[in-house]
Amino acid sequence: MRKSRYAIPPFKVVLGECAMNTELSKVGDIDRLLRIIEQQCVKSLDLENSDRTVSLRNLYQEAVREAKRLQKEQTDIALVSVSVRNIFEIMLIIDHVASSDAAVRLWIGQLQQDALDIHEGLMALCAKHGIRSFELESSRDNVLNSGNAQGVTPARPFIIKDIATQIGLAEDYDAIFKLCSKIVHPTSIRVNLPGAFDKDENYKNTLIHTGVHYLANIAASSKRDFA
Repeated sequence: MRKSRYAIPPFKVVLGECAMNTELSKVGDIDRLLRIIEQQCVKSLDLENSDRTVSLRNLYQEAVREAKRLQKEQTDIALVSVSVRNIFEIMLIIDHVASSDAAVRLWIGQLQQDALDIHEGLMALCAKHGIRSFELESSRDNVLNSGNAQGVTPARPFIIKDIATQIGLAEDYDAIFKLCSKIVHPTSIRVNLPGAFDKDENYKNTLIHTGVHYLANIAASSKRDFA
């Protein structure tokens, strides 16, 4: 084998001490924040069962699931990264969906588009191998017919970066998505220096504390949306 002119440098990932303020250091607050969100979701059951209320309640319940995963998997840096990124994204979507009826309709339209995309993807894989799935075609048609009957128009996903920019969190978006992608995806640093980030408690703790910060924002908005 011809020797590559490149070589993995013999360095360690050293982030150094991270100066975190008290707002980002309350990992112990997760249970309290979860109670707030869950209580508000129960409270929302007394409200009109509108598309807005149901959509927001589902988003808050997803935030609870992600926060509980963050609690459970604090030693796994990949799962921490996924949960923190998802909590951040849920926070942005909640803010956007709560902002207007048009955003609610787009969010519901994305539900139908997601289902259609899954069907189309599976059908394309089958077709590539010379298989035609009548069951998938029938299921896709049912999704379309159901949406048409309820007046739902398929919609493309929100552009999360645009939402972040609109509410002044563009820098947060860039930081979170760059930070987490280096761990979640098979990037060069993850592949060539396996376990480097797992061993650095500063990196992991900073990420967890940041997730808790965004969870606190979600808890606050739950009081706003289900008042």
